[in-house]
Amino acid sequence: MKDLISFIKKFFSLLFKGNFKALFIEPTDDGFMQFFRYIFVGGASFVTDYALLHLITEVGVYYLISGVISFLAGLWVNYALSKLLVFQKKTSGAEKAKEMFVFAVVAVTGLAMTEGLMWVFTEKLNWYYMISKAVAAIILLCQKTSALQKIKPADAKGNKTQKEKSKQGKRNVPNKAFCADELAVNEKIRVGRILSVNVYSVSRP
Repeated sequence: MKDLISFIKKFFSLLFKGNFKALFIEPTDDGFMQFFRYIFVGGASFVTDYALLHLITEVGVYYLISGVISFLAGLWVNYALSKLLVFQKKTSGAEKAKEMFVFAVVAVTGLAMTEGLMWVFTEKLNWYYMISKAVAAIILLCQKTSALQKIKPADAKGNKTQKEKSKQGKRNVPNKAFCADELAVNEKIRVGRILSVNVYSVSRP
């Protein structure tokens, strides 16, 4: 709670001073600042997607075709801004190739779900296509949030275990058998933590 209050004070201080470079550009390890930038990036990509869908459709393009164009444009904005503002760590060639692969998978999956939901809402329920797009976006956001919540607890549990391990390391071990058992458990926890972190890195936006 103290960290959140500290971030809010820092945020408004930078905002009132007009220090937008610190708010958006400068590298930061502050989790709250990264979350703010993540929300900003998501909002910018959605506005791009939504606006282009309307503009392209209104000039006579079929709404599902304009939906593909606008979705890919919004996804590109999301990726570019995320690399610039949120995930600023430089990556090697292999890591960049992995990023692009994950990006492509996310693009195809998200596009297929968006187009399918828009078609159902517009053609079967007779909704206005812009309303269909908004509802589809909300459903995808909820699905994505739910998926992340299922992954993060494992990582959080691993962090808690690491703290407990550091405290236990300072205590005297009563016998060698106990020490061997503890080392075996800690090794299993370490492997599980590595796997959970890898899963989370693949699922990030």
